Amino acid sequence: MRRTTIVARRVVRQLRRDRRLLGLSVVAPLVIVYFLKLFFDTFPPDFPKARYVVPVAAFLVHFLSFLLCAIVLVQERTAGTLERMFINGYRRTAIIGGYLLGYLGLATLQAVVALAEVLLLFDLDYDAATLGMLFLVV
Repeated sequence: MRRTTIVARRVVRQLRRDRRLLGLSVVAPLVIVYFLKLFFDTFPPDFPKARYVVPVAAFLVHFLSFLLCAIVLVQERTAGTLERMFINGYRRTAIIGGYLLGYLGLATLQAVVALAEVLLLFDLDYDAATLGMLFLVV
């Protein structure tokens, strides 16, 4: 467990230093949700937007998080960081767990930003329990 937290701390430090990735991970969901708003505004007024907006936004945020994590893992692979961790005796489970913990904060930030924008742009009104469930799903 100790090595997992070491990897997670290293990932978080790396994320804080990479301003482009942080900007992309926060700004891109905002832009995508705004385009989603423009798309749903083309539908007739009686179309139940609230039924489809949150699942589509959740999918888009999940997909964007997946792409960003894949990009960073490719950067790690080309920099040789993963090989150095293996040489130093880290197990695959510790490395994967560390990356999972490190990117959990980034994914949480993306989910909060996207969900807040969806609620504001589409004028959705949910109670606290429903918002908690939506956040967990996203």
